[in-house]
Amino acid sequence: MSLVTYTPLHEKFRSVAEDSRTFEAEGRPFDEADMLLTFAALDVLGKADPTAMFLHFGNVDITGHAKGFHPDVPEYMRTIEITDRHVGKVLRALRSRPTYGNEDWLILVCTD
Repeated sequence: MSLVTYTPLHEKFRSVAEDSRTFEAEGRPFDEADMLLTFAALDVLGKADPTAMFLHFGNVDITGHAKGFHPDVPEYMRTIEITDRHVGKVLRALRSRPTYGNEDWLILVCTD
């Protein structure tokens, strides 16, 4: 399962993932795309049994390029906080799966 907000990543994953979706669209802001990706991830975790999931939240990178990658940049820090909440929702959904106790998840968080 691959859920991304950056179309070039979608192009790389769609041939190898059992399901690959992109939430980037012409004119759609990345904050909205990240939110839609979060909803999709929650839906998958609640209804399906993915072997693996790759999630790409793009708004932090986009905001950093536009405003600056520094903790003194309020927009950048706010975007990190919002993305952190998205990740928190996904983790809560993961832990609330009825089969969670029998599953073995490895979670990696990284930046480019």
